[in-house]
Amino acid sequence: MANQRSQGTSPTHQTFRRTTCSGAPRYEVPYAHARLVKLDITPALSMAGVHAVLTQDDVPGEPRFGQEEQDQPVFCDGTAQYWGEPVAVVAAEDEETARLAAAAIIVEWEPLEPVVDPDAAAADGAVFREMKIRRGDEKAIGSIVVEGFYETAMQDQAPLGPEAGLAIPDGEGGLDLYITSQWIHVDHRQIIACLAMEPDQIRCHPAGIGGAFGSREDISVHIHVAMLSLATGPTGQDGV
Repeated sequence: MANQRSQGTSPTHQTFRRTTCSGAPRYEVPYAHARLVKLDITPALSMAGVHAVLTQDDVPGEPRFGQEEQDQPVFCDGTAQYWGEPVAVVAAEDEETARLAAAAIIVEWEPLEPVVDPDAAAADGAVFREMKIRRGDEKAIGSIVVEGFYETAMQDQAPLGPEAGLAIPDGEGGLDLYITSQWIHVDHRQIIACLAMEPDQIRCHPAGIGGAFGSREDISVHIHVAMLSLATGPTGQDGV
């Protein structure tokens, strides 16, 4: 199966007739923390071969998503919270045109000081969740007591496969979404909420996981691909 996948011949590889534009890069935040001062997509929209440029203003349903807490904007909503946060996504005739269009978007930022100290974050109320953990006798004292401050490096898992997906409109206002996922039902719930659609209008088909290590539980390009598909509609171009 591994050899089949490397050659693109395994059952998990499916060939489709492309019904959306082939290029869909994103403009992403170049700062860890910043205020969005100006966003002008007109230069990108005026380029030949560009079919759609979408931002947070184009999200038809819930503006935020999340597995347990819906706290992540579909696109940057005015204040960037991390480097690489998506600001806009482009659909174009080809990948190069889409990249050039994304680069043509006019954006002005006011850099803000990022919060990188956990104690400062707690004092500022910038904490995702606070909880107390109690186990055993709190007053118990051992014969040896060791106290200290311990700090570890930040580590995040990185999947082996790329973040990619394919959305195919069904001609009736819905679509089929082929996307990698470790939690397809939770992904589906978040997608339909942000798109303001009924559950049966969006059909999610899990593709190959691609060495996820847990990171495929999160939404990546799912909502963006679906939004572009609905915005552009079928084009009749061939693709895989």
